[in-house]
Amino acid sequence: MKLSRIYSNKEEIFNSIQFNDGFNVVFAEIKHPKDKTKDSHNLGKSLLIELIDFMLLKKTLTSHFLKKHYDLFREFEFFLEIKLNNGKYLTIKRSVERSSKISFKLHDDKYQNFSNLNDSEWSINNEPFLKAIEKLDLYLGFDVCSEWSFRKGIGYFLRTQKDYQDVFQISKFQSGEHKEWKPYLGRLLGFNDKLISEKYELEKDKEKLENFKKGIEEKLYNKREDYDKLQSLIKFKESEIKEISSKIDKFDFHEREVSINTNLVEKVEKEISEFNNQLYNIKYDIEKINDSLDRKINFDLERIKKTFEEVEISFNEKIIKEYEDLLEFNKQILTQRQKDLKKRLNELNLEKESVLTKLKNLNMIREKNLETLRKKDSFDKFKEYQKELSKTEGEIQGFKNQLENLNKVIAIENEIEQKEKELETVEKQIERCINQGTEIAERVKERFTKIIKSVLFKQALLHLRINGEGNVEFVADFYKISGEKIEPTSESEGFTHKKLLCAAFDLAILIEYSNNSYFRFVYHDGILEAVDPRKKIIYLDLVKEYCKTYNIQYILTAIDSDLPRDENDNLIYFNESEIICKLSDEGNNGRLFKMDLF
Repeated sequence: MKLSRIYSNKEEIFNSIQFNDGFNVVFAEIKHPKDKTKDSHNLGKSLLIELIDFMLLKKTLTSHFLKKHYDLFREFEFFLEIKLNNGKYLTIKRSVERSSKISFKLHDDKYQNFSNLNDSEWSINNEPFLKAIEKLDLYLGFDVCSEWSFRKGIGYFLRTQKDYQDVFQISKFQSGEHKEWKPYLGRLLGFNDKLISEKYELEKDKEKLENFKKGIEEKLYNKREDYDKLQSLIKFKESEIKEISSKIDKFDFHEREVSINTNLVEKVEKEISEFNNQLYNIKYDIEKINDSLDRKINFDLERIKKTFEEVEISFNEKIIKEYEDLLEFNKQILTQRQKDLKKRLNELNLEKESVLTKLKNLNMIREKNLETLRKKDSFDKFKEYQKELSKTEGEIQGFKNQLENLNKVIAIENEIEQKEKELETVEKQIERCINQGTEIAERVKERFTKIIKSVLFKQALLHLRINGEGNVEFVADFYKISGEKIEPTSESEGFTHKKLLCAAFDLAILIEYSNNSYFRFVYHDGILEAVDPRKKIIYLDLVKEYCKTYNIQYILTAIDSDLPRDENDNLIYFNESEIICKLSDEGNNGRLFKMDLF
């Protein structure tokens, strides 16, 4: 894919630019070198690469100049014509106001102007943004890294000034994870990208597990070695639960009986009172009976006779006989009565014993129930038992939770261990792949080294290695070779040399895939800035040669101070045919957008 033409619906503000098939220069010229108010920068040469990126469906952020200065560009519609690898051309239409709607027009001839085309005349009109990327992928038909969208690799071929900081980790990947770009680069160099991706996925899975484990461990008060101790503690606490439950069951019985016992006490008290009354009566009767039994016939016949004699009253035999009969009669009556009394006495004694026994039992019942009722701390004890039960149950649940979490930790540790084994296996496979190398990687490395050697006369190497974390690391650096000893130098720390390393890598990749369906252009913004004039000549000659030899389209931006000089210090100008866009310090007309500075 190459760039063919870029234009807008406002030709008077943004002049169309037609790209050469090979070498292209966006040139900013200083026409008023003595005018210190003029500036060769801020003419818009770096904006062009941003605009091309926008037209190749970059997601526009608020920092993009079209968004940042939306009021200035809202009515703009831009058109980018690209040359597909099948020889056809595709024009992409994207407006600033409706930047998420993309239109495509497939055509056979280059340098067309579709700015006035009706909606119905577009091959695909107003396609939603994400769908449009899919459509463009289909139009491009890349057979290199085709599992990814073309957007993944486009940053290597639209190098802005910010993309020279690192040969491989271009600016759009700076804030992302390495898995976003290393598998792509690995595939580009012929390595098994799935192994690299798998490594990152395994690391991600392992990290998730470790974070999950950490989250659980923060709630744990015990370690893995405490597992058996927790089990024993749970058993012990469970036996405590049984003991406490038993106490509560018994207590519940008493407690349940409290109301009954209250009634029982009242009933027993009544019965006791009745039995006491009964006992009293019995005792009274016994006492009376005993008194009666002790009573004898108190009649002394002799004393009667003597009393009669003293008063000289005759006490004859007949009277005596009557007294004796009377006495005998009384004795008989007394004897019978005593017999009845004794019988009754026995009955009363038996009743008394019976009542006493009942009273004794009733008193025992009353005492027992009263004892229960008198327990003032019964409910406190019940509550205490329940509290103890709840506490122990809580402790058991806590220990069980700890045990469960320990089980989780153990399971997670086992999973982590498995992931580590898988990681180790994948790392060894990746290392083996790197050590074995690939034909593609060898060719890219060789070209990279040759480009740097040709331009800078220095030894630079592009290679892969496994870093301390077991991940693939892409390295492009300058080296000093002393015998068998290879040592990196600090030359790549300089921005100029770093830029050339980036350019060499991009060119080496383009050359490698020049016969495939892939990018066939590269845009290097400000590549010549601060480069030694002698190196510029070599570099530009080399690039032009590659453009012809490998059908590569090369675009660079430069200001006239970037122009190389010959051995006599004369500026070597670009051919007019090579300059596709000429900017200058002549006010608005010299800028990429013919308008005031924004």
